[in-house]
Amino acid sequence: MVATHELIELYLYKLHAPRRAIPELERIRMEFPESIPADAAAAELDEFAAMLANERQCGERVTQQFLRKIGIEADSPALGKDGRP
Repeated sequence: MVATHELIELYLYKLHAPRRAIPELERIRMEFPESIPADAAAAELDEFAAMLANERQCGERVTQQFLRKIGIEADSPALGKDGRP
Protein backbone atom coordinates (compact mmCIF):
# COMPACT_ATOMS: atom_id res chain seq x y z
CA MET A 1 0.00 0.00 0.00
CA VAL A 2 2.92 2.36 0.65
CA ALA A 3 4.06 2.21 -2.98
CA THR A 4 0.55 2.95 -4.23
CA HIS A 5 0.26 5.88 -1.83
CA GLU A 6 3.58 7.26 -3.05
CA LEU A 7 2.44 6.88 -6.66
CA ILE A 8 -0.75 8.80 -5.88
CA GLU A 9 1.25 11.57 -4.22
CA LEU A 10 3.51 11.73 -7.28
CA TYR A 11 0.58 12.00 -9.68
CA LEU A 12 -1.26 14.58 -7.61
CA TYR A 13 1.37 16.88 -6.15
CA LYS A 14 4.47 16.54 -8.32
CA LEU A 15 3.08 15.85 -11.79
CA HIS A 16 -0.27 17.60 -11.27
CA ALA A 17 -1.95 14.75 -13.14
CA PRO A 18 -5.02 13.97 -11.02
CA ARG A 19 -6.69 11.75 -13.65
CA ARG A 20 -3.75 9.36 -13.40
CA ALA A 21 -4.31 9.02 -9.65
CA ILE A 22 -7.93 7.90 -9.98
CA PRO A 23 -7.21 4.21 -10.79
CA GLU A 24 -4.71 4.03 -7.91
CA LEU A 25 -7.24 5.50 -5.49
CA GLU A 26 -9.77 2.95 -6.70
CA ARG A 27 -7.21 0.18 -6.16
CA ILE A 28 -6.75 1.20 -2.52
CA ARG A 29 -10.51 1.40 -2.01
CA MET A 30 -11.02 -2.10 -3.46
CA GLU A 31 -7.99 -3.89 -1.98
CA PHE A 32 -8.27 -2.55 1.58
CA PRO A 33 -12.01 -2.18 2.25
CA GLU A 34 -13.12 -0.90 5.64
CA SER A 35 -9.76 0.71 6.36
CA ILE A 36 -8.81 4.32 6.97
CA PRO A 37 -6.87 4.53 3.66
CA ALA A 38 -9.87 3.10 1.79
CA ASP A 39 -12.15 5.68 3.40
CA ALA A 40 -9.75 8.48 2.44
CA ALA A 41 -9.48 7.14 -1.11
CA ALA A 42 -13.29 6.97 -1.38
CA ALA A 43 -13.59 10.59 -0.24
CA GLU A 44 -10.98 11.67 -2.80
CA LEU A 45 -12.77 9.68 -5.51
CA ASP A 46 -16.03 11.44 -4.62
CA GLU A 47 -14.29 14.80 -5.05
CA PHE A 48 -12.91 13.75 -8.42
CA ALA A 49 -16.36 12.53 -9.49
CA ALA A 50 -17.71 16.00 -8.72
CA MET A 51 -14.84 17.59 -10.65
CA LEU A 52 -15.53 15.32 -13.64
CA ALA A 53 -19.22 16.25 -13.56
CA ASN A 54 -18.25 19.93 -13.41
CA GLU A 55 -15.92 19.41 -16.37
CA ARG A 56 -18.78 17.93 -18.41
CA GLN A 57 -21.18 20.71 -17.44
CA CYS A 58 -18.94 23.78 -17.43
CA GLY A 59 -15.90 22.75 -19.40
CA GLU A 60 -13.36 23.49 -16.66
CA ARG A 61 -10.76 20.74 -16.81
CA VAL A 62 -10.27 18.47 -13.81
CA THR A 63 -6.61 19.45 -13.60
CA GLN A 64 -7.50 23.14 -13.33
CA GLN A 65 -10.04 22.41 -10.61
CA PHE A 66 -7.56 20.26 -8.71
CA LEU A 67 -4.78 22.86 -8.91
CA ARG A 68 -7.15 25.49 -7.54
CA LYS A 69 -8.12 23.12 -4.73
CA ILE A 70 -4.48 22.74 -3.67
CA GLY A 71 -3.82 26.46 -4.01
CA ILE A 72 -2.04 26.67 -7.36
CA GLU A 73 -3.49 29.02 -9.96
CA ALA A 74 -3.54 27.70 -13.53
CA ASP A 75 -1.58 30.76 -14.72
CA SER A 76 1.12 30.33 -12.07
CA PRO A 77 4.65 30.99 -13.35
CA ALA A 78 5.63 27.69 -11.71
CA LEU A 79 3.62 25.83 -14.34
CA GLY A 80 4.49 25.34 -17.98
CA LYS A 81 2.13 25.86 -20.91
CA ASP A 82 0.71 22.37 -20.40
CA GLY A 83 -0.17 23.17 -16.76
CA ARG A 84 2.66 21.12 -15.33
CA PRO A 85 5.73 22.25 -13.41
